[in-house]
Amino acid sequence: MTQNPYDAPRENTSALPGSPPGIEKVAAGQKIIIYGILAYFLAIVLQFTLGPIAGLLGLATIVLGIIGIVRIGSGLGYSTVSKFLLALSFFIPLVGLIVLLMVNARATKALKENGYKVGLLGASK
Repeated sequence: MTQNPYDAPRENTSALPGSPPGIEKVAAGQKIIIYGILAYFLAIVLQFTLGPIAGLLGLATIVLGIIGIVRIGSGLGYSTVSKFLLALSFFIPLVGLIVLLMVNARATKALKENGYKVGLLGASK
């Protein structure tokens, strides 16, 4: 492999210096969870206006929540059993929303400790 001596050095910009390796997963998972929370509230409003057909959006929130929990859990080092139990809680209507809010708060705390700015729609470097 030949390397041009005049090339600028390449920097790993995937995570902030000194941050744990899974913090990018936490940031990605938090965005998914935030979209899941917004979709959850939208599904509740649409259920009153459109009726049972809005339940499909409720299923989408379950999928978003489970994906977000798995990503955040992997980034924060949760055990497989913990991730499974948290994902299982989404099938209980109000408990799923509470779990989303709790995990989002933990992700926000971890991201702020590692130098990320956390806004309404997720984290940025």
